[in-house]
Amino acid sequence: MFLDGGNSSLHRTVPPSVSLLQWTPSSLVSCHATGFYPDRAVMFWRKDGKEIDEVVPHREILRNNDGTFQMSVDLNVLSFRPEDWSRYECVFQVFDFKKNILTKVFVWNPRIAAVTTG
Repeated sequence: MFLDGGNSSLHRTVPPSVSLLQWTPSSLVSCHATGFYPDRAVMFWRKDGKEIDEVVPHREILRNNDGTFQMSVDLNVLSFRPEDWSRYECVFQVFDFKKNILTKVFVWNPRIAAVTTG
């Protein structure tokens, strides 16, 4: 797709579409970002603004067929009290070619089966 368009398109930053998913109340919450470019990105969970260690190990960044990338990070919410859910957020950051950082933050709401942004 845009990777064939020449050198200028190789130096652009494409933000992701991010989804927060939980299949059952006892399953992990998955934060999934797709369609971003370049692949210099990080994704993590934080609580009260601080990165947390209660996550399942990060999955690797995978290439999509169109030359963009995808990644996911999961959070085990079984031990969380319902009143604490709003304190958790998924953070996605991609580093562009000028060393700028694009950051997107998504707050988990278990009353909604999935949250998606584009």
